[in-house]
Amino acid sequence: MQQNQTIDHHSQYWVKDILLLTIGSAILFGLFLGCRALGVPDGSRYSEIPREMVAHGHYITPHLNGILYFEKPPLFYWLQALSIKMFGLSEWSMRFWEATFSVLGCVSCYVAGRQLFSRRCGWLAGIILATSILYFVMAHLITLDMSVAIFLSASLFSFVIGTKKPLKTAARRNWMWTAYVLAALAVMTKGLIGIALPMMVIGLWIIVMNEWRVLKSMYLASGLAIFLIIAVPWHVLVQIQNPEFFHFYFINQQFLRYSTMVAKRYQPFWFFIPILLLGFYPWVVFLAQAIKHALPVNWRSRASHKETLFLLIWATSIFIFFSVSHSKLIPYILPVFPPLAVLVGRYLANAWGQRWRGVRWGFIILPVISLLLAIAILNVRHFTHQIPRTPEIDMLLYVAALFLIGTAMIIAVSYWRWGLPVSFIVVIVSTAIFLVSVAYVMPRFDTRSIKPLVKVLRPILKPADKVVSFRQYFQDLPFYLRRRVILAGVRGELGFGMEYQDTKGWVLSLPELWKLWESSQEVFMVARLKHYREIKKAFPNMTFFILAKTKRNILLSNHFVQREIKLR
Repeated sequence: MQQNQTIDHHSQYWVKDILLLTIGSAILFGLFLGCRALGVPDGSRYSEIPREMVAHGHYITPHLNGILYFEKPPLFYWLQALSIKMFGLSEWSMRFWEATFSVLGCVSCYVAGRQLFSRRCGWLAGIILATSILYFVMAHLITLDMSVAIFLSASLFSFVIGTKKPLKTAARRNWMWTAYVLAALAVMTKGLIGIALPMMVIGLWIIVMNEWRVLKSMYLASGLAIFLIIAVPWHVLVQIQNPEFFHFYFINQQFLRYSTMVAKRYQPFWFFIPILLLGFYPWVVFLAQAIKHALPVNWRSRASHKETLFLLIWATSIFIFFSVSHSKLIPYILPVFPPLAVLVGRYLANAWGQRWRGVRWGFIILPVISLLLAIAILNVRHFTHQIPRTPEIDMLLYVAALFLIGTAMIIAVSYWRWGLPVSFIVVIVSTAIFLVSVAYVMPRFDTRSIKPLVKVLRPILKPADKVVSFRQYFQDLPFYLRRRVILAGVRGELGFGMEYQDTKGWVLSLPELWKLWESSQEVFMVARLKHYREIKKAFPNMTFFILAKTKRNILLSNHFVQREIKLR
């Protein structure tokens, strides 16, 4: 009876902890979720594809502006389509899954930290991940990187937790099967890295630990069957419907994108080092000590550090994997953050209530970094000209800098006076306030969205009117118009799809565009301001009515429409 009561007591803690962490992280990531326009290009692209799925029922073959689009698998599009059906079409509904996956990532860190080490480690790991700068920023951006990072991380966590369970038990089997399911979902989100990265991490860990016997208890046959059942059907169906799919999807988008410069995203080998240092702020100040305490004293004692070595191999190998790639983008290293959060959480959990020298130095370095960030904020216009000089924005920058300076002082005082627990809470609260403030302010700096022009266009747009995206595919234009647009002088990522379908009705050459422009048909055009200046210079006698402008783009008409409007 006493044993059952103990089990129930611990179960209640599990439910309570997960519920509190879910609510807290949901509030953190959910604030201002629908208060800004879709990001360009990724946020708009990954919202328009599911919008077209819902509008036209093309759930197997993705389309972007009506054109075949095979760059990524469809799982995230399907989730976005589900969100549209549940909540309607809005910025909030399109960001719902990003916030949801971000919450699930924090919960998975809690579960892993608690299963592998301690309840306190689980709590700290979840909080550390939630308040890391890059993780928080990506929770507010619509990309595939957050979802695939969480599927990958949860898969690897499930595997290492499974290795701790007794052999031939339902617990071990279920954790292993969960790892296969999550790896398959990662494949369905972003392709072969969903299985390649878990295989790499697990394989390296087996070699380092000499744990070959694990292969016999990984449920390889049944796990592989589960994986194939989830990952294969869509690939087969889309290949049947589109014979050109295989080469483009697997060769161009998976292998060539990684090994060559075909994607034009080359960065030097060290590119991810500053991204990790800044993206894992403020917890990066404890990372070196956390890694030191995770390592065994010598090679022979590594058997007693199986879990920490797994996390280190995970973070290191994936970091190197993307560092040697010829295609690099900032969010690619998101799968590195969960294992680092657990390692730092374990280190701080063990240091709780003690004045470890490493923790002491961390709380000395953290205020220094905060002061440097404050100085950078005050001088941000020396590094970019994209931030407008207005009294409101000037005030926001000053407030942010003063907040960081004040936080630096409070952190230093709280640690030396009250120790780790209080200062940890101070760091959490101050970082959360800073991150939420950034989420509120950042839309004021983004001038790329086409939404202001669409607000002018929609009230005067009739069903028979034509809307042209000139020389550039404005990703958010069809989303906000709720319709396909005409493309003129555009190829880019849509070039492959154009080769395999008839797009004559809405993909025009420039001579075809000018013929349409001078007809009696009502035509509206969205263009970059620099492109508008070029066509005015090339065609000085052609008529263009300016309906609206932003700092980057312009809305034009070939006929006079009521009155001309200028957005300021």
